[in-house]
Amino acid sequence: MVHISDFNAPLPTSTKDREISNHADGSHDADWLANVLDALAAHIAVLDRQGVIVAVNRAWTRFAEENNGCSTAYGVGVSYLDSVRAGAERGDGGAAHALVGLTAVLSGEKPRFELEYPCHGKDQERWFMMQISPLPDAGGCVVAHIDITARKQAESDRARLAAIMEATTDFVGMADEHGRAMYANRSLRQLRGLGLSPHDPMEPISKAHPDWAGRKIMDIGIPEAARLGVWAGETAVVDVTGREIPVHQVILSHRNERGEIDFYSTIMRDISESRRRASELQQAYEELKRTQEQLVQSEKMASLGQLAAGVAHEINNPIGYLSSNLGTLGGYVRDVLGVMETYETALSAISDPAHLAAVAQKKQEADFNFLREDIPILLAESLEGIQRVRKIVQDLKDFAHAGDNEDWQWVDLRHSLNRTLNIVNNELKYKAEVLQDYQDIPEIHCLPGQLNQVFMNLLVNAGHAIEAKGEVRIRTWQEGEWISVEISDTGCGMPQEVISRIFDPFFTTKPVGKGTGLGLSISYGIVKKHGGRIEVASKVGEGTTFRVVLPVAGPDPAAMEAGA
Repeated sequence: MVHISDFNAPLPTSTKDREISNHADGSHDADWLANVLDALAAHIAVLDRQGVIVAVNRAWTRFAEENNGCSTAYGVGVSYLDSVRAGAERGDGGAAHALVGLTAVLSGEKPRFELEYPCHGKDQERWFMMQISPLPDAGGCVVAHIDITARKQAESDRARLAAIMEATTDFVGMADEHGRAMYANRSLRQLRGLGLSPHDPMEPISKAHPDWAGRKIMDIGIPEAARLGVWAGETAVVDVTGREIPVHQVILSHRNERGEIDFYSTIMRDISESRRRASELQQAYEELKRTQEQLVQSEKMASLGQLAAGVAHEINNPIGYLSSNLGTLGGYVRDVLGVMETYETALSAISDPAHLAAVAQKKQEADFNFLREDIPILLAESLEGIQRVRKIVQDLKDFAHAGDNEDWQWVDLRHSLNRTLNIVNNELKYKAEVLQDYQDIPEIHCLPGQLNQVFMNLLVNAGHAIEAKGEVRIRTWQEGEWISVEISDTGCGMPQEVISRIFDPFFTTKPVGKGTGLGLSISYGIVKKHGGRIEVASKVGEGTTFRVVLPVAGPDPAAMEAGA
């Protein structure tokens, strides 16, 4: 082991040393040497064989002033060897290493010595390289301190970047300008079963990717990165077992100072999990969509159940007078047949006054003239009743199947409102007068069956809100590219805390068994799907107004596809 004390003995002085000293006395050679040294950025000092400074350049003097406050501290005539030895004796490890190297060069034991060391100030970190080179013929040496701060910073930055690349779970690689692999980080090396050191031999890019992905990278990715600076797309890598792993890959091109491509870098992120989650999300969406359809159907059937008694009553009315009319018509027909039979008998003896009197008597008894007038009326009423029954049944059937593979259509909402009124008539006619104020409106692009369900929910709720006798008003009008349908009632109204929740699923103010709490929630969803909005205003004791606002042209294509 080398000790500091080993270098305390004075070094021998030679004629060459004196020659170097003489060159510093202002001669032409000294001036020339000073100019050369001053032109260099490195901090340079020329030492004689004893380690005494015989010449310095401006950079050395300036550095001595900045760090020691005095240019003479390390100026000409000062023993640099003694200064380094003093630093080593104070425990400065860098000075100890420098002492070993300086002594070895001065004594001829080493042809050259280099040492990197920090020289940090309070505001910045600086690094220098000490280079000690001998003066072959004259003896002594040249000591140069070169500022390598920028290089050390770059090395530090590269080290930090390398640490990040080695630690990330993403797959990181580099390739030369021809696309040949130069580097793969730990994650990629482990995936491919390569050595853990980044300096281990690389494999061709083609082996790391399935054929289709390799072609995409070479034919599209690298050329586009060369042209635009960056390319991103979905490719895949293959693990050591041959399993294909989908990745999102970014390729960057890096150019040198001449603008030429120096190398390419790439980052690949495993998207297997995100794809799995996307698949699960899609499945969950499909399941939610099926559940929503079931809820819509459930609400529809619940509404139909509530309306069934009223519809049956509506059907029974025309059926009742149909039955009565047909019974009466049967009696009329029997009487007519009796009259006709009498006529047939009378035909054989038409001249007999007694027979004529009998025919007249029979016509009078049957009130034949009345029958002749009333039979067409009964038949017309019966036909009307049959048409009413058919319309009620058809409207009910249409409502029950609304939304089943229904297509988007251009529809006049006034017709939809009238058909819905025909269904819910029994809910309204005994307690509310229905007032219709229809302004001219154009047809709109919609799913009419689903909008009928919205109108039915609002009309039924309006009827339920009226306890004794009131009004239900239906209005339609156009504002620009929007159609408004307003349904108002003079019922009990709602407080604000109820209004804020009426569109929540399963929320209802009706008694148990009287409502599902889905009507308004589903109505809200239907209107939303049509690109519209539904608004409500209510005051306790005065009534409630619902306003459905719909676009004439229907929703945007994305909403239409979602509602298909």
